Amino acid sequence: MKTKKKLPVCGTGALAIFASFGAYADTASTPDADNLTEIVVTGVRQAMRDSIGAKQTSDMIGDNITTKEIGVLPDVTIAEELNRLPGVNTTRDRGNASQASIRGLGPRLILGLVNGREVASSEPSQDLRWEIYPSEVLSAAIVDKTQDATLISGGLAATVDIRTLSPLDYKGPEFAFHAGPTYNDESKDLPDYSGLGYRASGAWIKHVNDDFAVSLAVSGQREKNGFPDFRTFGWNTPDNSGPGNTGDLNGDGKPDNTTWGLNTEVKEVTQDRYAVAGGMGWHPNDDLTIKVDEFQAWYGNNITGNWANGDSAIYNAPGNSYTIQNGSVTSASLYNAYPNYESTIARYDEQHTLAAGGLNAEWKTGDWTSEADLSFSEAWRQNVWQGIELSDLYPPSLVYNVTAGQVPYATTPGYDPADPSIQTIGGGRSNSGSNVSGTGESTGPEETRDRISAIALNFGRTFDNPTFTGVKFGVRLADREKTHHENQWGLCAGTGSTSFTTYGDQNSQVCPAGTAGQDGNPVISLANAGLSQFSSPGFTAPPLVYGNFNSLYNLVYPNSAAPYGSDEPLLRTKVTEHTEEEFVRLDFASSIADMPLKGDIGVRVAHVNTESSGYQTFDGGVTFSPIVEGNEYTNVLPSLNTTLHLTDTQLLRFGASIGVARPPLDSLTTGYELNSTATPKTGGGGNPKLDPFKANMFDLSYEWYFHEESMFAVAPFYKDVKTYIGSGESIETIAGQQYVITSENNTKGGEIGGVEVTIQSRFYFLPGFLQDFGVYANHAQTESNIHEAAPLGNPYPMVGLARATSEFDLFYNKLGFESRVAVKHHTAFTVAPTWVGTTLMQLAAETTVDGSVGYTFPKNWSVRLQGRNLTNERARFSTDNISENLANNDGYQVYGRSYILQFGLTF
Repeated sequence: MKTKKKLPVCGTGALAIFASFGAYADTASTPDADNLTEIVVTGVRQAMRDSIGAKQTSDMIGDNITTKEIGVLPDVTIAEELNRLPGVNTTRDRGNASQASIRGLGPRLILGLVNGREVASSEPSQDLRWEIYPSEVLSAAIVDKTQDATLISGGLAATVDIRTLSPLDYKGPEFAFHAGPTYNDESKDLPDYSGLGYRASGAWIKHVNDDFAVSLAVSGQREKNGFPDFRTFGWNTPDNSGPGNTGDLNGDGKPDNTTWGLNTEVKEVTQDRYAVAGGMGWHPNDDLTIKVDEFQAWYGNNITGNWANGDSAIYNAPGNSYTIQNGSVTSASLYNAYPNYESTIARYDEQHTLAAGGLNAEWKTGDWTSEADLSFSEAWRQNVWQGIELSDLYPPSLVYNVTAGQVPYATTPGYDPADPSIQTIGGGRSNSGSNVSGTGESTGPEETRDRISAIALNFGRTFDNPTFTGVKFGVRLADREKTHHENQWGLCAGTGSTSFTTYGDQNSQVCPAGTAGQDGNPVISLANAGLSQFSSPGFTAPPLVYGNFNSLYNLVYPNSAAPYGSDEPLLRTKVTEHTEEEFVRLDFASSIADMPLKGDIGVRVAHVNTESSGYQTFDGGVTFSPIVEGNEYTNVLPSLNTTLHLTDTQLLRFGASIGVARPPLDSLTTGYELNSTATPKTGGGGNPKLDPFKANMFDLSYEWYFHEESMFAVAPFYKDVKTYIGSGESIETIAGQQYVITSENNTKGGEIGGVEVTIQSRFYFLPGFLQDFGVYANHAQTESNIHEAAPLGNPYPMVGLARATSEFDLFYNKLGFESRVAVKHHTAFTVAPTWVGTTLMQLAAETTVDGSVGYTFPKNWSVRLQGRNLTNERARFSTDNISENLANNDGYQVYGRSYILQFGLTF
């Protein structure tokens, strides 16, 4: 899976090749309860009808996306579907819905399953990117918001179980094909880049006979969704720089936060996604059922920061001005300041693969049911970032404004820093790829691999008893291994890769003889290298340098092979996790005031043993020694779930349990970097001794199914989080010496509570054609006193905590025609979206609008047009838990509008 990006200044293209199938409409006929005539429902309405039925018959509190037909789910991936459920928010990555937070709790507290089995992740931790799962080949996504003894432990926020189509249970069309173009309108203003892509998919499900069925689905997609990003280089704040190093510009005795620089990044992204899913079901007799399933995917300017008030004279010079809001300089006009302007033309290639499969056998003997399940899952990710870093330029002046709530801008009045005729390479540069000034950078190959193998044995027996109706018990054994390694080195102008005088010591790099800009050699002029310039769409910023990466890279770095010693020992890690779980659950039935009551009570015992291996350094990265650390813990997890049938259409559910979420795997890594000469001795790294997140949880849900396609629900919840994990400091004894270690540690938790309200209905009570309209809406309100551990003086609210989340969908369905408008809103919340899970930012409030319109012809042909982010909602990230401080990892991102036109055929 190849990816190509040409990235103008200061940036890297971001590529992810994820699994993705097209979504399309199919038909199913059901009687209308009011007039007994036959109506045809498709797409959105069919999926919503199926989901209501699944929610009503569930034993637990939760939500679901369910369909009985191929391709009924209206969105492209399951991430977009999850984002519409009550209390669920997904962050957008390159414009696509990706990682999820549920009920105010972040991705690290959500357990992801495929067909009831834990699935590997190519992310540093266990959390998943939900966009890898194509909606077309899925039958359901079950979101269990309470715990049950039969569930694999780990979903403290929720357990999300993705279900693929089961061939034996499927009753719809045998073949389905979909194909069509995709387009992103933000890409039209990017140089040498088109936003036009494509999607194509096919699915086949065959019932050989009543007892044997097979399925196969394949898909391919090229998505072009380039976008610009206006960001900073971070901020000089007391928490970041230490006391006394954040200057006081206006003399009021208070430190004034200033940004270290501004950065305009344009990503010309090409995402290629390919997937195949298959399954087999065999029912040789009434007592034995065997299922096999498999899923595979390839988805594949800098300004001064006023250190110690040393630049106060520039900010306060005659004719210059600045604005301070909430302690931060959010705008300034700085003349005769001569900030350095840096250009980077970069390429980022990223490939993912995911494979998940299993064998399940279930047999019945009298009142007994037995089940054996074998499973294996593997995820792999490799990425390489390469940057061509041009020499610094110094425009005389800079005017900028990054005030929250408005479009950011920056200019260099009277000076064009992107003029191709003045560009060179090998000259001085403040930010270089190594300790040698003026060098480019190659980071990677960086590789992460995750494997899970498991066996589960479950048994159940029904009782002919009015009170105790059945019992279930079982055992699960699982082994998991996650590995990671990375190379990094500098690139020297005119020669190529650096060499390392000390293996693994990034500060020991030297350039080869003859390197431009070194040892009296002249810099290399790029005036005739085919460069051009352009202005970024979406906001005002200094123009950017543009060039063909492949030709320029080979020109300036003739030898870019990975040098000996570029491996980073501290990033070569392995974490293994062995899990043993046993459970027992007793089902019961009773009544309260003649109202039927059913439920279950049970307990799950989870014993986890982890081992982390890697390297540590005591001298700042000059020498390394291996280290192995382990940990083990046992959790006893009781649970109670009840459902009281108030009437035939009204239910009252209650759940109480103790839940856990295992520590993030990237937090368990070793790799201490120690400074033994500091006073006190300091260091940092992972923490293999972490215990899991843990909480007492209580849930209530009132549900009223007042019509065939209608439902109203109110679901309050409360969690008392006893153990949390956050970044902080601890005292560790290493080699007989005490060190102050900065890493993730177990911290006290707190409380989180809220309520979710959902209404879903076709307008059956209105006259005429209005009956074919319908609405789906939900709102969640959440509060918590839990905070992350950083920044020390002003910690963020915990990751995922959006205090208000709302969804409103209006749909229409009649005689094969359907349409939908969907509006999603969330308030600001803390996110950890980068490769380093401890990097925290705040995502500002967003309101996105999507829409679709489609028609299914009588002979099973269909056409659908979908539009995403129709109002071009931008994403704004801030840092330091100060909304004025525009972030440095992601900043102000303009994703544009995306369109998908699909033609389909089912038969």
